[in-house]
Amino acid sequence: MKTIHLLFGYLKLGVLLLGSLAGLIVAGVHFWSWQWQWQHLAIFIGTFVAIMFGVTLYYHRRLAHEAYDFTWVGNYTLRPLLQFCAAISCQGPFAWWGANHREHHEGADKPDKDPHTPHRPWRHFLSKASNFLWAHMRWIPHARPDIEAFVKARRLNAVDHVLSYGAIYLLIGPFTYALCMYLVGGWLGIAWYFAAVWATLHLTWGVNSAGHLWGSRRFKTNEHSRNIHVLSPLSGGEYQHHNHHAFPWSARFGHRKWEILLDPGYLALCFFKLFPVPLVCNIRVPTPQQIQRRLAK
Repeated sequence: MKTIHLLFGYLKLGVLLLGSLAGLIVAGVHFWSWQWQWQHLAIFIGTFVAIMFGVTLYYHRRLAHEAYDFTWVGNYTLRPLLQFCAAISCQGPFAWWGANHREHHEGADKPDKDPHTPHRPWRHFLSKASNFLWAHMRWIPHARPDIEAFVKARRLNAVDHVLSYGAIYLLIGPFTYALCMYLVGGWLGIAWYFAAVWATLHLTWGVNSAGHLWGSRRFKTNEHSRNIHVLSPLSGGEYQHHNHHAFPWSARFGHRKWEILLDPGYLALCFFKLFPVPLVCNIRVPTPQQIQRRLAK
């Protein structure tokens, strides 16, 4: 049974990679041949932005860490929008994503506990390259997170529960969005959508691989997370990954002034809080004293 699940997992990963790559190639040829129309470019940019905000604000900061709350109004307006943005990412059902990420934090960079650490035993360069690919995407078919424990520990609403079922997730998220893109831009609209999926998948997966191998560190933590500031704006702030590991419960990944400017996810939360009727509340951030103590350890 385990072998069957593994084969099925690799099949799903292969379909996702080849499907999104096909979209990227078609969209790329379409772009370089100067046959594209503005709605195709709008599909790519709009989808890219929607996915990155859905992943960082909903999957990560809300679902996995509960780093902020929705107000009563936000619960029925902003929350469904972010849930849909997360669903079209093709990154997996909600509880599966959240449970894997929680396990990553609970056993960060320990080969027997972290589902996607690149710091696994190796003996030569090819093994090290294999570890990078493992952390990037090869871990996905092998992942067996404790979804039941995650669901019990998190405050999931009805939509979160529904989108934790794979078939329903695919129907409401990628399939529905692909149909909408077909109505907007035809088959090329779908290609540009999956080109954005390809880009955001590798950008997100890169946090697990490159974000634990290269970059800067400021805090003393018991794992190998890094900040890659140059990629932070494109990812909604996710590449300030070392800062996040220092304060996993924080809704803000940037702590210095210039780092905050590289954290669009946190800036978006501040914007939503400034509405005449706020959409979010209880945004958790570390105090200057907490940051200083973390530096001193």
